[in-house]
Amino acid sequence: MKIQNLPQKIIEKIKNMEIERVSIGYSTANVYKCTNNKNNYFLKIDSKNKELDNEYKNIKWLYNKAPVPYIIEWDSDEKNDYLLISKINGYMLCDNYYLSNPILSISVLSKGINLLHSIDIIDCKIVNNLERKLSIAEINIKNKLVDINDWDKNTSMRFSSPMSLLEYLYNNRPNTEELVYTHGDYCLPNIFGIENKITGFIDLGRAGVSDRWQDIALCIRSLRYNFKTTDYDNLLLEELKIEKDIEKMDYYILLDELF
Repeated sequence: MKIQNLPQKIIEKIKNMEIERVSIGYSTANVYKCTNNKNNYFLKIDSKNKELDNEYKNIKWLYNKAPVPYIIEWDSDEKNDYLLISKINGYMLCDNYYLSNPILSISVLSKGINLLHSIDIIDCKIVNNLERKLSIAEINIKNKLVDINDWDKNTSMRFSSPMSLLEYLYNNRPNTEELVYTHGDYCLPNIFGIENKITGFIDLGRAGVSDRWQDIALCIRSLRYNFKTTDYDNLLLEELKIEKDIEKMDYYILLDELF
């Protein structure tokens, strides 16, 4: 296939490559796989909503700190941002290789969380804490970017509208935030592994300094979705050596409904 109106820098990098649209995952960007007999790249194109720009900044910051794709090219125009990155080695944690072995999956997922949360944040200027996330959620609502048809059934039963959910989130903010470097969207399709090892993280547009429960809560939600059970919640927490915080877990799952 051919993609229209690409910047010349991107065209030069992917010329003579086969291009295929990628549908897996929940990224707001349009994603394309670009391949030839030498290279495997992924091209992400998104409107100028800052998320792809944030991903570019996070990937650069994470170099030599965690396994992330290489940036092949970055460009921007009046309408869109363009990020061309290398392919990550390994399997998505939603691959049948891992879904057929939940114990192995949880081991790899916990290693990924521990790796990210142990990164020194003293010089990290990419802040995605609760104050910022709530302000972005409010912007999403005002711009009609929240699709309640995608909400979890339980969320729809509790809240009549995105604004009622936002009001709840403002009124029930956690007293403290345990600030670490977080992925921001720590779900199984965004984590890669080989056997019992982490090989990479993708979709880092919501990453940055935030409460550790941002990642833990969304990881648990993703485990429930992929394995169709809550049986592995406690096992993940045991691997992380952290006590369950039901209120924070619920809070960050609800907050993600506005993104």
